[in-house]
Amino acid sequence: MHIAKEERGKMQVTSTQGASDEEWRAEHPKPVVTAVASLNLFSKPRLQARVAPPCSPEKAYIQALQGGQKKMVPSSLITRMQTKMQKKLVREFLGEMMSMYVMMVFGLGSVAHSVLGENKFGSYLGVNLGFGFGVTMGVHIAGGISGAHMNSAVTFANCALGRMSWKKFPIYVLGQFLGSFLAAATIYCLFYNAIYNFSDGELTVIGPKATAGIFATYLPSYMTLWHGFLNEMLLTALLQLCIFAITDKKNSPALEGTQALVIGILVATIGVSLGMNTGYAINPARDLPPRFFTIIAGWGPEVFRNGNHWWWVPVVATPLGAFIGGIIYLIFLGSPKTPEEPGTCEDRKMSVAMLKGKKAKRKKVAPAPAVVKKQEAKKFTQALDRQTATQLLKLAHKYRPETKKEKQHRLLAWTEKKAAGKGDTPTKRPPVLHAGVNTIITLVENKKAQLMGVPYCIIKGKARLGRLVHWKICTTVAFTQVNPEDKGALAKLVEAIRTNYNDRYDEIHHWGAQILPLKPYHP
Repeated sequence: MHIAKEERGKMQVTSTQGASDEEWRAEHPKPVVTAVASLNLFSKPRLQARVAPPCSPEKAYIQALQGGQKKMVPSSLITRMQTKMQKKLVREFLGEMMSMYVMMVFGLGSVAHSVLGENKFGSYLGVNLGFGFGVTMGVHIAGGISGAHMNSAVTFANCALGRMSWKKFPIYVLGQFLGSFLAAATIYCLFYNAIYNFSDGELTVIGPKATAGIFATYLPSYMTLWHGFLNEMLLTALLQLCIFAITDKKNSPALEGTQALVIGILVATIGVSLGMNTGYAINPARDLPPRFFTIIAGWGPEVFRNGNHWWWVPVVATPLGAFIGGIIYLIFLGSPKTPEEPGTCEDRKMSVAMLKGKKAKRKKVAPAPAVVKKQEAKKFTQALDRQTATQLLKLAHKYRPETKKEKQHRLLAWTEKKAAGKGDTPTKRPPVLHAGVNTIITLVENKKAQLMGVPYCIIKGKARLGRLVHWKICTTVAFTQVNPEDKGALAKLVEAIRTNYNDRYDEIHHWGAQILPLKPYHP
């Protein structure tokens, strides 16, 4: 079995040595469905499914290449679903839904134990621990995906205070509401027999056998509507203020990796100390979706009428409270933007001036290392001399990377040779130029670039470098390897560049006037 793979996903061919078309058809009598991806370096691959007649893998691949195709990719419903799930907003929606679901299942389950077990299998402390540790698990589930808000009031406060885009608000809220609704349905199914046994088959909202309180909060008789409104607003303000403090790296944040546990303890502490009056909903998504579920499940419209229409208070008071708590923290305790270090300010200001082609008196700072770097002449007093630049470009021209057509012909010839049974002789990849600032910096940092003795040399004309790598323009290229016959020429170029260019660094480069501004720069 021979397997050939080309780097960067160009193609993958699997064939059996010496297998004929007749033998292959005997083993594979049915047509073969092949997904072929057309490759474009500047666009995403487009999948096209086609049915190919029975033939050997070699001939099937040759036909694909001759038809302008380059890659065989399996296409299935699972693959398409995985591709869709990788979208950022979809992952954030699913993260909020799953984290909210887990938190509500643990929280509502602890309430069900307390109510249906008549305090034999649960207690008020158990309810608070259930919600608290549910929040902890939710943060672990989606903290790195969506931030695991699990709270529409927290999401609203982050959007209102500019910490998150408003376009994400409906996605987060929808995920939270859906997760909460599904959690209520799950608890109802799990405790169905216990609920009907406890209530004698009658689903009620108030009274000694009331079970609607398992799913949503209800105002007790000694509380007024507006008193409850202020209670929910204050509790949510405290929640948001403490969350900002826990996650503020400029204050005294929770230790790395303990944020989930600390936030869970915060929720449990609010419930233990302040949750008696209203049940501390502190979250529209915790109260409203389960309330909708109870009206569907048979508790009736009383779930919205009870407590002088209490249902709207957790929906309105909690976002307002979260916003107030966030404002209080940011105004009175939040750390303002501090002035940066003088060197950092000057580096950034000089970079802006260089990009705009303006002259500015700034601190002398050396640029990032590269090997062959082009810059406009007005930014420097002198570039590499014409003769040396011509020799360097002539040498670099030998190491141009292959074009798409050249690669297609090479792979087609290799496949035909493989199909003819001539064997697979491994070949060494020829040395080529590398292009791009990020690529070159990585090569230099890893000490793989050849001109390590030369920080960089500047050549006029971005298009000249672009032609070396088949781009329209290019700002930076580098050698990593050269053939043995060109090592002498490269050594002479290195010596010439070092003598005529780099050793005259102070003469031909002027990075500002070596003075700092009188006042520090404030962003």
